[in-house]
Amino acid sequence: MNWGSVPPLLTVVLASLVALAGAMWAVLKVMRVELAERFDSRFDAVDSRFEALIARFDARFDAVDSRFDAVDSRFDAVDYRFDALDKRVDGVDSRFDELRLDMRALTERVDRIVEGIPPLQPA
Repeated sequence: MNWGSVPPLLTVVLASLVALAGAMWAVLKVMRVELAERFDSRFDAVDSRFEALIARFDARFDAVDSRFDAVDSRFDAVDYRFDALDKRVDGVDSRFDELRLDMRALTERVDRIVEGIPPLQPA
C-alpha cells in the first residue's frame, strides 16, 4: 500500500484512536490493580473481623466448657457421697438382719423355756 495516498486527516484520526485505545487500556489496567488492592484490603478487614468473632466464640466456648467440667466434678463428688451412703445403709441393713436372727433365736429359746414350764394353776 502506498501511504502517500492516505489522507493526512485519516492518519491523525487513526493515530488518535490508537493512542486513545492505549490510554484506555492503561487506565483499565491501573483501575484493575487499584480495585484488586481495595478488594484485598477489604478482604483482610473482613478476615480480621471473622478472626475476632472466632476468638470471642472460642473464649465463650472455653468458659462454658470449664463450667461443665466444674459441674461434672461436683456430680462426681455427689456420686462418691452416694456410694458412701449406700455402703452405710448396707451396713445398717446387715446389722438389722443380724438382729432379726438374734431375735428369732431368742424367741425360739423363750418358746422352748415356756414350753418346759408347766401352766399356772388357778388359785
